[in-house]
Amino acid sequence: LVPTMLATCHLVHVYKAGRPVFSAMAFSTVIPALVLIGVGYSHLFALEGVVDRLSSSDCRIGEKVALNEAYVQAGAVFHQCLERIQNGTKQVDLKTYLVLDDCEEYQVPTHGKDPYSKWRGRWAYLAALEDLQDCGGWCFVGQTSLWTPRDQKKDLCSYTAAASLNRTALWQTQRMIIAGFIGMCVSGAMLAGLQELFLALDVRW
Repeated sequence: LVPTMLATCHLVHVYKAGRPVFSAMAFSTVIPALVLIGVGYSHLFALEGVVDRLSSSDCRIGEKVALNEAYVQAGAVFHQCLERIQNGTKQVDLKTYLVLDDCEEYQVPTHGKDPYSKWRGRWAYLAALEDLQDCGGWCFVGQTSLWTPRDQKKDLCSYTAAASLNRTALWQTQRMIIAGFIGMCVSGAMLAGLQELFLALDVRW
């Protein structure tokens, strides 16, 4: 949107043989800054809601429910795999270091229907969270990592996801808003200065 506005205003000045046009200059300076502020605030409010829901201990609403169900289903697959491999040996290191990717039950079958197809998308998200954010479980205390080893205590992934969004996405939206306010102030000051200059030179724009 903003590049289109700038290009349009440039064409207006070209059409006017390079003569400054107040409305076009305002449309290419102050208005884009206001658009930036508006977009920033719209994203900020949405992200704050997401962060609040992820930080909440309530896992009974929204996508958190679906992700928790996906985690529970993955846990059932993991324990089925663990029981099959252990076969009564009770190897502690196996229980600690076995991950879902090691389990044949977890793999996508090469033939026939995938019984876990509805979970694969959310499993991929949870697996990426555990790997990239070094977290384990999703919503409830006692849940552990399934895609990475359980050799150390880890924060729940819902809390980690909230902290990550707070550090990255929220800061980016705040920076967008700050840039918009700076642009609006600088543009307003520039237009006011040009107005005074053109009045002194008796130039109409």
